[in-house]
Amino acid sequence: MEADQKNKKKTELLNVLQKAEQDASILTSKGREIVQQGQRIGDLARYAGNFIQAIPDDSFFAPQKWDEYRSEWINTVVQVEAANQALGNPKALIFVSNATTASSSTVISSAIIPALPVGVQEQAWAAYNGFEQLLEQSNLVEEIAAETARLGLTSPKERESALSLVRQAKDAFVTPSGKDVSASAVLIPIREAIKRVFADLLPRRLTQEKTGGDREKVRSICAQCCLSDVKTEQIEYFANEAYELNDLLSDAKQATFNRDKVREYMNRSLLFLRTFLQAIDEKKLR
Repeated sequence: MEADQKNKKKTELLNVLQKAEQDASILTSKGREIVQQGQRIGDLARYAGNFIQAIPDDSFFAPQKWDEYRSEWINTVVQVEAANQALGNPKALIFVSNATTASSSTVISSAIIPALPVGVQEQAWAAYNGFEQLLEQSNLVEEIAAETARLGLTSPKERESALSLVRQAKDAFVTPSGKDVSASAVLIPIREAIKRVFADLLPRRLTQEKTGGDREKVRSICAQCCLSDVKTEQIEYFANEAYELNDLLSDAKQATFNRDKVREYMNRSLLFLRTFLQAIDEKKLR
Protein backbone atom coordinates (compact mmCIF):
# COMPACT_ATOMS: atom_id res chain seq x y z
CA MET A 1 0.00 0.00 0.00
CA GLU A 2 2.83 2.36 0.92
CA ALA A 3 4.62 1.44 -2.31
CA ASP A 4 1.47 2.28 -4.26
CA GLN A 5 1.31 5.69 -2.61
CA LYS A 6 4.95 6.35 -3.48
CA ASN A 7 4.24 5.60 -7.15
CA LYS A 8 0.78 7.15 -7.37
CA LYS A 9 1.68 10.20 -9.42
CA LYS A 10 4.05 8.20 -11.59
CA THR A 11 1.33 5.64 -12.28
CA GLU A 12 -1.20 8.36 -13.05
CA LEU A 13 1.19 9.97 -15.49
CA LEU A 14 2.01 6.63 -17.14
CA ASN A 15 -1.70 5.97 -17.57
CA VAL A 16 -2.16 9.34 -19.27
CA LEU A 17 0.83 8.70 -21.53
CA GLN A 18 -0.48 5.27 -22.46
CA LYS A 19 -3.86 6.80 -23.33
CA ALA A 20 -2.14 9.48 -25.42
CA GLU A 21 -0.21 6.80 -27.33
CA GLN A 22 -3.38 4.80 -27.98
CA ASP A 23 -5.35 7.85 -29.11
CA ALA A 24 -2.48 9.02 -31.33
CA SER A 25 -2.40 5.60 -32.97
CA ILE A 26 -6.12 5.86 -33.72
CA LEU A 27 -5.65 9.40 -35.06
CA THR A 28 -2.80 8.24 -37.31
CA SER A 29 -4.94 5.43 -38.66
CA LYS A 30 -7.79 7.84 -39.38
CA GLY A 31 -5.37 10.21 -41.06
CA ARG A 32 -4.06 7.48 -43.36
CA GLU A 33 -7.60 6.49 -44.31
CA ILE A 34 -8.56 10.09 -45.07
CA VAL A 35 -5.44 10.63 -47.19
CA GLN A 36 -6.07 7.39 -49.08
CA GLN A 37 -9.72 8.18 -49.77
CA GLY A 38 -8.94 11.80 -50.58
CA GLN A 39 -6.42 10.68 -53.20
CA ARG A 40 -8.89 8.18 -54.65
CA ILE A 41 -11.72 10.72 -54.87
CA GLY A 42 -9.39 13.28 -56.46
CA ASP A 43 -8.18 10.79 -59.08
CA LEU A 44 -11.71 9.62 -59.75
CA ALA A 45 -13.02 13.18 -60.18
CA ARG A 46 -10.22 13.89 -62.68
CA TYR A 47 -10.89 10.77 -64.76
CA ALA A 48 -14.65 11.30 -64.65
CA GLY A 49 -14.25 14.96 -65.58
CA ASN A 50 -12.03 14.14 -68.56
CA PHE A 51 -14.47 11.48 -69.72
CA ILE A 52 -17.55 13.71 -69.37
CA GLN A 53 -15.79 16.55 -71.19
CA ALA A 54 -15.41 14.23 -74.19
CA ILE A 55 -19.18 13.72 -74.41
CA PRO A 56 -20.67 16.21 -76.90
CA ASP A 57 -24.09 16.76 -75.30
CA ASP A 58 -26.79 15.50 -72.94
CA SER A 59 -28.23 13.04 -75.47
CA PHE A 60 -25.57 10.39 -74.71
CA PHE A 61 -27.28 9.51 -71.41
CA ALA A 62 -30.90 9.49 -70.30
CA PRO A 63 -31.82 12.57 -68.22
CA GLN A 64 -32.22 10.35 -65.14
CA LYS A 65 -28.66 9.04 -65.54
CA TRP A 66 -27.24 12.59 -65.59
CA ASP A 67 -29.28 13.50 -62.49
CA GLU A 68 -28.32 10.33 -60.60
CA TYR A 69 -24.60 10.76 -61.30
CA ARG A 70 -24.67 14.46 -60.38
CA SER A 71 -26.52 13.61 -57.15
CA GLU A 72 -23.86 11.00 -56.30
CA TRP A 73 -21.10 13.57 -56.73
CA ILE A 74 -22.98 16.22 -54.74
CA ASN A 75 -23.11 13.77 -51.85
CA THR A 76 -19.39 13.10 -52.27
CA VAL A 77 -18.59 16.83 -52.21
CA VAL A 78 -20.66 17.27 -49.02
CA GLN A 79 -18.75 14.46 -47.31
CA VAL A 80 -15.36 15.74 -48.46
CA GLU A 81 -16.15 19.27 -47.27
CA ALA A 82 -17.17 17.85 -43.89
CA ALA A 83 -13.89 15.93 -43.72
CA ASN A 84 -11.99 19.12 -44.58
CA GLN A 85 -13.59 20.94 -41.65
CA ALA A 86 -12.95 18.15 -39.15
CA LEU A 87 -11.68 14.60 -39.21
CA GLY A 88 -15.16 13.32 -38.44
CA ASN A 89 -15.79 9.69 -39.35
CA PRO A 90 -13.33 8.38 -41.95
CA LYS A 91 -15.52 5.30 -42.42
CA ALA A 92 -18.26 7.52 -43.83
CA LEU A 93 -15.75 9.03 -46.26
CA ILE A 94 -14.63 5.54 -47.30
CA PHE A 95 -18.22 4.51 -47.98
CA VAL A 96 -19.04 7.58 -50.05
CA SER A 97 -15.76 7.20 -51.96
CA ASN A 98 -16.57 3.60 -52.81
CA ALA A 99 -20.18 4.43 -53.68
CA THR A 100 -19.06 7.16 -56.08
CA THR A 101 -16.50 4.84 -57.64
CA ALA A 102 -19.16 2.21 -58.16
CA SER A 103 -21.61 4.62 -59.77
CA SER A 104 -18.79 5.95 -61.98
CA SER A 105 -18.38 2.48 -63.44
CA THR A 106 -21.87 2.85 -64.94
CA VAL A 107 -20.86 6.06 -66.73
CA ILE A 108 -17.19 5.66 -67.67
CA SER A 109 -17.77 2.89 -70.19
CA SER A 110 -15.83 1.81 -73.26
CA ALA A 111 -19.12 1.05 -75.00
CA ILE A 112 -19.93 4.68 -75.81
CA ILE A 113 -16.44 5.80 -76.86
CA PRO A 114 -16.74 4.70 -80.51
CA ALA A 115 -19.88 6.86 -80.78
CA LEU A 116 -18.02 9.99 -79.62
CA PRO A 117 -16.56 12.48 -82.10
CA VAL A 118 -13.20 11.24 -83.41
CA GLY A 119 -11.39 14.25 -82.02
CA VAL A 120 -12.23 13.45 -78.41
CA GLN A 121 -12.02 9.65 -78.46
CA GLU A 122 -8.35 9.66 -77.42
CA GLN A 123 -9.20 11.79 -74.38
CA ALA A 124 -12.08 9.47 -73.49
CA TRP A 125 -9.91 6.34 -73.82
CA ALA A 126 -7.24 7.91 -71.59
CA ALA A 127 -9.86 8.68 -68.93
CA TYR A 128 -11.36 5.19 -69.25
CA ASN A 129 -7.96 3.48 -68.94
CA GLY A 130 -7.04 5.66 -65.97
CA PHE A 131 -10.28 4.71 -64.25
CA GLU A 132 -9.72 1.00 -64.90
CA GLN A 133 -6.16 1.24 -63.52
CA LEU A 134 -7.58 2.93 -60.42
CA LEU A 135 -9.85 -0.09 -59.93
CA GLU A 136 -6.99 -2.52 -60.41
CA GLN A 137 -5.19 -0.92 -57.46
CA SER A 138 -7.91 -2.23 -55.16
CA ASN A 139 -8.10 -5.86 -54.12
CA LEU A 140 -11.84 -5.99 -54.52
CA VAL A 141 -12.17 -9.75 -53.97
CA GLU A 142 -10.42 -9.65 -50.60
CA GLU A 143 -12.44 -6.61 -49.56
CA ILE A 144 -15.61 -8.53 -50.42
CA ALA A 145 -14.25 -11.45 -48.38
CA ALA A 146 -13.78 -9.13 -45.39
CA GLU A 147 -17.34 -7.81 -45.72
CA THR A 148 -18.94 -11.26 -46.01
CA ALA A 149 -17.00 -12.31 -42.89
CA ARG A 150 -18.14 -9.18 -41.02
CA LEU A 151 -21.75 -9.90 -41.91
CA GLY A 152 -21.47 -13.62 -41.28
CA LEU A 153 -22.75 -14.49 -44.74
CA THR A 154 -22.60 -18.24 -45.17
CA SER A 155 -24.68 -20.31 -47.56
CA PRO A 156 -26.13 -23.78 -46.88
CA LYS A 157 -23.85 -26.69 -47.74
CA GLU A 158 -25.86 -27.59 -50.83
CA ARG A 159 -24.96 -24.32 -52.60
CA GLU A 160 -21.80 -22.32 -53.11
CA SER A 161 -21.26 -19.18 -51.08
CA ALA A 162 -21.18 -15.77 -52.71
CA LEU A 163 -17.48 -15.45 -51.92
CA SER A 164 -16.72 -18.83 -53.51
CA LEU A 165 -18.50 -17.71 -56.70
CA VAL A 166 -16.61 -14.41 -56.73
CA ARG A 167 -13.27 -16.21 -56.40
CA GLN A 168 -14.31 -18.60 -59.15
CA ALA A 169 -15.02 -15.67 -61.48
CA LYS A 170 -11.73 -13.93 -60.65
CA ASP A 171 -9.76 -17.14 -61.25
CA ALA A 172 -11.48 -17.65 -64.63
CA PHE A 173 -10.40 -14.13 -65.63
CA VAL A 174 -6.82 -14.30 -64.35
CA THR A 175 -6.11 -17.87 -65.53
CA PRO A 176 -8.56 -18.74 -68.32
CA SER A 177 -8.90 -22.40 -69.27
CA GLY A 178 -8.48 -21.60 -72.97
CA LYS A 179 -6.61 -19.13 -75.13
CA ASP A 180 -9.11 -16.34 -74.50
CA VAL A 181 -11.11 -15.29 -71.47
CA SER A 182 -14.57 -16.89 -71.41
CA ALA A 183 -17.16 -14.21 -70.69
CA SER A 184 -19.64 -16.73 -69.32
CA ALA A 185 -17.02 -18.35 -67.06
CA VAL A 186 -16.34 -14.96 -65.46
CA LEU A 187 -19.60 -13.06 -65.55
CA ILE A 188 -22.18 -15.77 -64.85
CA PRO A 189 -20.58 -16.72 -61.49
CA ILE A 190 -20.51 -13.03 -60.54
CA ARG A 191 -24.19 -12.72 -61.42
CA GLU A 192 -24.92 -15.74 -59.23
CA ALA A 193 -22.75 -14.29 -56.41
CA ILE A 194 -24.89 -11.13 -56.38
CA LYS A 195 -28.07 -13.21 -56.27
CA ARG A 196 -26.57 -15.34 -53.49
CA VAL A 197 -25.84 -12.26 -51.38
CA PHE A 198 -29.48 -11.20 -51.72
CA ALA A 199 -30.65 -14.74 -50.88
CA ASP A 200 -28.41 -14.84 -47.78
CA LEU A 201 -29.48 -11.40 -46.52
CA LEU A 202 -33.24 -11.61 -47.07
CA PRO A 203 -33.86 -14.21 -44.31
CA ARG A 204 -31.85 -12.10 -41.88
CA ARG A 205 -34.15 -9.10 -42.02
CA LEU A 206 -35.85 -8.53 -38.67
CA THR A 207 -39.20 -8.28 -40.39
CA GLN A 208 -39.92 -10.72 -43.19
CA GLU A 209 -41.88 -9.36 -46.16
CA LYS A 210 -42.49 -10.55 -49.69
CA THR A 211 -40.27 -9.09 -52.41
CA GLY A 212 -40.34 -9.27 -56.19
CA GLY A 213 -37.34 -8.71 -58.46
CA ASP A 214 -33.86 -7.51 -57.63
CA ARG A 215 -34.91 -3.88 -57.20
CA GLU A 216 -37.50 -4.80 -54.58
CA LYS A 217 -35.11 -7.15 -52.79
CA VAL A 218 -32.44 -4.46 -52.53
CA ARG A 219 -34.90 -1.83 -51.32
CA SER A 220 -36.27 -4.18 -48.66
CA ILE A 221 -32.80 -5.19 -47.43
CA CYS A 222 -31.62 -1.58 -47.29
CA ALA A 223 -34.80 -0.33 -45.60
CA GLN A 224 -34.22 -2.70 -42.70
CA CYS A 225 -30.48 -3.39 -42.66
CA CYS A 226 -28.50 -0.43 -44.04
CA LEU A 227 -26.28 1.92 -42.04
CA SER A 228 -27.88 5.21 -41.04
CA ASP A 229 -25.35 7.08 -43.25
CA VAL A 230 -26.77 5.51 -46.44
CA LYS A 231 -28.91 8.05 -48.30
CA THR A 232 -32.09 7.37 -50.28
CA GLU A 233 -30.34 8.10 -53.58
CA GLN A 234 -27.65 5.55 -52.75
CA ILE A 235 -30.30 2.91 -52.06
CA GLU A 236 -31.89 3.69 -55.42
CA TYR A 237 -28.48 3.36 -57.07
CA PHE A 238 -28.11 -0.10 -55.49
CA ALA A 239 -31.60 -1.10 -56.65
CA ASN A 240 -31.14 0.09 -60.24
CA GLU A 241 -27.61 -1.26 -60.53
CA ALA A 242 -28.69 -4.70 -59.33
CA TYR A 243 -31.37 -4.73 -62.03
CA GLU A 244 -29.01 -3.53 -64.80
CA LEU A 245 -26.19 -5.88 -63.83
CA ASN A 246 -28.48 -8.89 -63.97
CA ASP A 247 -29.24 -8.08 -67.63
CA LEU A 248 -25.65 -7.23 -68.55
CA LEU A 249 -24.15 -10.32 -66.94
CA SER A 250 -26.83 -12.61 -68.36
CA ASP A 251 -25.85 -11.47 -71.86
CA ALA A 252 -22.50 -13.21 -71.31
CA LYS A 253 -24.13 -16.49 -72.35
CA GLN A 254 -24.80 -15.26 -75.90
CA ALA A 255 -22.72 -12.13 -76.54
CA THR A 256 -19.10 -12.03 -77.63
CA PHE A 257 -17.04 -9.94 -75.21
CA ASN A 258 -13.33 -9.22 -75.52
CA ARG A 259 -11.08 -9.29 -72.45
CA ASP A 260 -11.40 -5.55 -71.81
CA LYS A 261 -15.20 -5.71 -71.82
CA VAL A 262 -15.18 -8.73 -69.49
CA ARG A 263 -12.82 -6.86 -67.15
CA GLU A 264 -15.05 -3.77 -67.24
CA TYR A 265 -18.19 -5.73 -66.34
CA MET A 266 -16.32 -7.77 -63.74
CA ASN A 267 -14.94 -4.67 -62.02
CA ARG A 268 -18.32 -2.95 -62.14
CA SER A 269 -19.96 -5.99 -60.52
CA LEU A 270 -17.29 -6.37 -57.84
CA LEU A 271 -17.53 -2.67 -57.01
CA PHE A 272 -21.29 -3.01 -56.63
CA LEU A 273 -20.92 -6.03 -54.36
CA ARG A 274 -18.27 -4.42 -52.16
CA THR A 275 -20.14 -1.14 -51.78
CA PHE A 276 -23.51 -2.82 -51.18
CA LEU A 277 -22.05 -5.07 -48.49
CA GLN A 278 -20.31 -2.10 -46.85
CA ALA A 279 -23.69 -0.39 -46.57
CA ILE A 280 -25.14 -3.19 -44.42
CA ASP A 281 -25.13 -2.77 -40.64
CA GLU A 282 -24.44 -6.15 -39.03
CA LYS A 283 -26.21 -4.97 -35.86
CA LYS A 284 -29.49 -4.82 -37.81
CA LEU A 285 -29.26 -8.46 -38.98
CA ARG A 286 -30.78 -11.31 -37.06
